[in-house]
This record gives sequence, C-alpha cells and structure tokens, in this order.
Amino acid sequence: MEDLLQQALSSEIRSLLSERLSHISLHYPRLRAVLRRPYGQPELDLLRREAAMCTILGLENAAILMITDLLKSAESIQVVNNEAAAEITRLHEARNPELLLLAVDAAIRASLNSDQLPGIDL
Repeated sequence: MEDLLQQALSSEIRSLLSERLSHISLHYPRLRAVLRRPYGQPELDLLRREAAMCTILGLENAAILMITDLLKSAESIQVVNNEAAAEITRLHEARNPELLLLAVDAAIRASLNSDQLPGIDL
C-alpha cells in the first residue's frame, strides 16, 4: 500500500515538474539575475525571491500579487518613489509578470544606487 502511494506521489510530482518546465525554460534566463542577486534589504529580499520564483514557474496571478507586494514594500520604505511606482503600475494592466518584475527590480536597484547591484535592462 505504501509503495503504491509513493509511486503515485512520484508520478504526480513528475507531472507537476513537467508542466512547469516550459515556464522555467522561458522565464529563468531573463529573471536569473533578479532571483540570484539580493538587494541587501531583508524586508525586500524575501518578496523579490518569491516574486521571481512565481514568475519563473509561470504562476501568473501569484507572481502579480507578489510583485505588487514588493513594489508596495519598496514604496513604504522609500526605496521607490511614487512617480516610478505609478509608471510601473501602468505595466500591471499588461498582465505580463516578467516585464512587471523586471521594471520593479530595475527601479529598486536604481534607487539603491549600488555599484554591486546594477539595474536590469528592459
């Protein structure tokens, strides 16, 4: 019985991974830097990583929610100004999480003005 359950779980996991593989192949190359380079701001880094993971895995609604949270958090600690946030919010209407995440990431990195963490070119 337990062997059957283990086989079923393995099969379901393989199916889930197979389902997400096309999204990973599509999004990871462009979002690799966002995922791997922290801001050095703990209050933003967890949101950055989760937003990137949701986007890379093709979880569009979750990605947009996480990116929105990242942008709001960056605004609240005054890392991104209101004008930049308003401009980025217009991208939200396009429902393109990859583009939205790249824009938020670039705005945060530009605001942090760190030579170690250059912005992402759109």
